[in-house]
Amino acid sequence: MSNSSFSSRFSNRRRNAVNRLDDFDFDQIKFGMPTKKGPQTFIPVTYKGKPLKFQARGVSIGFVGHSTKKDAMDTPLLDRNFYFSINAGIDECPEMPGNVCDGPSLFEFHKAIENKFKEYIKSSKEVANKMKATYKARDEETGKQKLKYKSLIPLWSDSTPILDRETEEETGEFYPPSIMYKLRPSTVSEKGGVTKVDSFTTTFKDRRGRELPIKPSNVNGSIPRGSFGILNVSMPRIWIGAQQLKFTVYLNDAKLVIVDTTEETDDFADVESDSDGDDFKEEGGTDDVDDPDAELDALEGELGDI
Repeated sequence: MSNSSFSSRFSNRRRNAVNRLDDFDFDQIKFGMPTKKGPQTFIPVTYKGKPLKFQARGVSIGFVGHSTKKDAMDTPLLDRNFYFSINAGIDECPEMPGNVCDGPSLFEFHKAIENKFKEYIKSSKEVANKMKATYKARDEETGKQKLKYKSLIPLWSDSTPILDRETEEETGEFYPPSIMYKLRPSTVSEKGGVTKVDSFTTTFKDRRGRELPIKPSNVNGSIPRGSFGILNVSMPRIWIGAQQLKFTVYLNDAKLVIVDTTEETDDFADVESDSDGDDFKEEGGTDDVDDPDAELDALEGELGDI
């Protein structure tokens, strides 16, 4: 799906093997039966027998942060919804070898997985029943029974109209296609429950692998529109709600090239490091990207924040 020139030397090392979008075999994506864990019910999603994860490379970032509308700003900081939005209409990244980004491929990737899941629900009456789907009366034209199932909340959006800021009426223009991931504040265990803290479960790094101090309290404006990233993403399950279904997404880590037209920055890094990056042009280096498995294992134990 994406340009093969994005491969690098670390990609073949077994310890840090990553699933690239252009290498995916969709026949290897499997959905399990609903599994109840505590108060939550999930559908496992696996690829080649392991929780689904993948890497998107050179994607263009549209927005990172939380809404600044009054109702959002009146909500306590750590209870706000934080988002990482990708502009899927851009397919070039000048910071990557080959000047190609995975944005459009990632958009089609998510649509394909969602369609595969919908087909899975319809694969048999046994599966449909376990997914709490129900068959309706037969269609008069085809003679087939129609299937009604819970709606799947998409991770992508397309042809979203732009509204006038004052009148909130449609302007006739549309936002580019996009993919939206949720960012989660970290939690610490305490007696009687867990408490959110001012950091994200996502690790942000600059192109040289140095960790960036991006957290809920300063995230708005920290990653300007037009920046680029290499993202390690996990989608290990589908959450089952009362009326809807939703893929649970963990943005494990994001390596960024920050675009800032106002002043000279060093990708927002405030620490020195001798560690070079791996894939963005002009920086060189052969260090491996981090393996997200350890963080995913920890995150899968936290069921309260879906």
